[in-house]
Amino acid sequence: MLNSHLLEIVQTMLNFNEEPSLFVSPKHEIISFNAHFETLFNWHNPQPLKKGLSVTEHQLPFDHNHYFQLFEEVVAGQKVNTSLTNQSRSNTIQYSIKGQPIYCNQGNLQGALFSFKNITTPPPPHTEIDTLKHCFESTLYEAHEGVLLLDKHL
Repeated sequence: MLNSHLLEIVQTMLNFNEEPSLFVSPKHEIISFNAHFETLFNWHNPQPLKKGLSVTEHQLPFDHNHYFQLFEEVVAGQKVNTSLTNQSRSNTIQYSIKGQPIYCNQGNLQGALFSFKNITTPPPPHTEIDTLKHCFESTLYEAHEGVLLLDKHL
């Protein structure tokens, strides 16, 4: 069982992490997660996320086979950094997943920490150009007094 001091440290790490993060035990039980992961989880699940339950009892942002493969790589001591694509609510979402093992002072494996980062491809350049054009036209339209001069060195 995870000692309370280590659990406090992991929870603090999760709370200050901007990326959705999940900490699971070697028996695949959910030990801890941050609010960002809970939001991500709710995109894929109608039921609430609960600590102590097996990861396999929930639908994760990726399938269970992929989870077990990632978990085994993490437990083997490999730092996992992979990406996956998920079809959700007619949207395609790409995640970068990082995983690393967490050990106690005695060197015993306490679990695996997974972090998810949304790396969905950015909009095509023409969309950004249209946005810039709209901003520029709005600025010109709102410039009632004086002349707007743009210098490429500003």
